[in-house]
Amino acid sequence: MGVPTRKELADEVDQIYSDHYDAIYRYVILSGSPVADADEIVQETFLRLLRFLATGRRIEKPRNWLLRVCHNVRLDNQRRDDRIPPATMEEVEGYSRHRPDTKPNPELALIAQERIEYVRDAMAQLSARQCEFLLLRAEGMKLREIAETYGITVQSVAESCARAIAKLGTLIHD
Repeated sequence: MGVPTRKELADEVDQIYSDHYDAIYRYVILSGSPVADADEIVQETFLRLLRFLATGRRIEKPRNWLLRVCHNVRLDNQRRDDRIPPATMEEVEGYSRHRPDTKPNPELALIAQERIEYVRDAMAQLSARQCEFLLLRAEGMKLREIAETYGITVQSVAESCARAIAKLGTLIHD
């Protein structure tokens, strides 16, 4: 397969962008990047997609590829900045405000918010790696793909996820 035309490339990137932007942005925010950096990280991820596709190479699973690249961009930024602090509640709430209002009524909204805060508090008690693995799994990555991203064994990822889920279960149901 040859190098795609500009039109073909633009159409493919547009389709992938519209299909996966929300998942990638959500992953960046929930994995601890400040909202101020999230747009830059997502933009760099899609720029790398464009460059990759422009060479004529194909991507079998765009969502997984984007999550892996996004993870690498975040790591690059962390190395550059020494450490990106976790998102504050204010930043997470700011992200939530950008989403359309789907709350049926204030009472259900309050209950849902309490559940989110309860789960967020429980997630905060996990190790950074456990939290990261669960977020990647929630975005649809397979254990093998997470292992490849981190350069560790599938067994290590599976054990880490199992411990995290068990700890969350204990924290949430106590």
